[in-house]
Amino acid sequence: MDATRLIHTRTSLVLFILFSSGTMDEVTLIVLQHGFMGNTGHMAHIERELTNVTSDQSVSILNVQANEGKYSYDGIDICGERLALAIQDHIQEIELEGSKKVKRFVMIGYSLGGLMARYAIGILGEAGFFDTVEPLYYITFATPHMGIRREATSKSNRFYNYLFGHMLSRSGEQLLFRDEQKILNVISDPNKPFYQYLSKFKVRRAYGNLINDRTVPYWTAAMETVDYTDDPENSELMFDQDYESIVSSVDDQKSAKKRTRSSVGLVRIIFMATLSPLALPIAIAYVGTTSALSQARSKRLLETKYTKSHSDSFTTTTASSSSTSSDNNTSSTTRLSGASWRPMDLLLPEQIEIQSNLEALDWERVMVYIDGVNAHGSIVCRQGWLTNDGGRAVVQHLVDTLVI
Repeated sequence: MDATRLIHTRTSLVLFILFSSGTMDEVTLIVLQHGFMGNTGHMAHIERELTNVTSDQSVSILNVQANEGKYSYDGIDICGERLALAIQDHIQEIELEGSKKVKRFVMIGYSLGGLMARYAIGILGEAGFFDTVEPLYYITFATPHMGIRREATSKSNRFYNYLFGHMLSRSGEQLLFRDEQKILNVISDPNKPFYQYLSKFKVRRAYGNLINDRTVPYWTAAMETVDYTDDPENSELMFDQDYESIVSSVDDQKSAKKRTRSSVGLVRIIFMATLSPLALPIAIAYVGTTSALSQARSKRLLETKYTKSHSDSFTTTTASSSSTSSDNNTSSTTRLSGASWRPMDLLLPEQIEIQSNLEALDWERVMVYIDGVNAHGSIVCRQGWLTNDGGRAVVQHLVDTLVI
């Protein structure tokens, strides 16, 4: 036998022994899902920072494209289905070569993306995904776990509830509890797979903005039925020494030293106030048109492709679901000490039920204080002009505390 043929034979033998013995590279899959009207660029900063610290590890990062732009209007359920399919397709690509196997799983969702993620987790779980894959982290940034409906205490709040409940297609209807299924309650029902497989994650963490988030207030991002304080600007906030925008404690002292708004933030506010009258009519026209197209698209999808997973038994809440949520769970939820609490007495019963059910799980709640005109975008450094030191600190906190 010649040398070349011998080498080839020995190489083939080594590969045969390697694969037949089941020795494969174990991969941790990290999934990033942007929010409403978003795109993969909104998660690009997080993706870069994670890539920098995981480049020498067996880690694959999937920044999902399936729900970009107009498709995010279609509803949490349809978007969650797309997300689940994108994850399954990505895993097939990873494992196609035969030398790698996805064994660990991290799900990171921003804003509405956190709710899409919870729906996708239920779909994946029912498909047997977690029989072979270990769920490590479920992490959300400014995600409206309890919807975005405001307490109807003022005309502006009532107008907000009406406007966004009617203009944002199925996603808006679901976030304002105008949908028949009450999908937010479905994915928070302890008797449904969305909740059951969420409970299997080793760590559940929610980042929420204390101030300057006009889209997702802290109470819904952190799953609370109370607000920390009526006036955070006049409260004494203690910050983490390593992460400047992470709040470690709150003390409601009117004479306390407080942060002042930066001049850059004031300039941006003035700029936005000047631009708004010009941009608002265009934005309303665009959103209205996109919403109408989404309604038509969603109707077709629900009648065809997604009928199986939208059966009554899968997406209908069970009676008294909140009463079963604490039977076998003891919450050791992380909260701040020394905080001033304002009860939110006008939440919907549906919102209170969601909070009660999710409270039965262990959560790490991370309070964020970002000085800027739009903390909702800054919390993930969504765009260049929204990127600031506060947002960078939040992302760095994520990177430093993600143990895989």
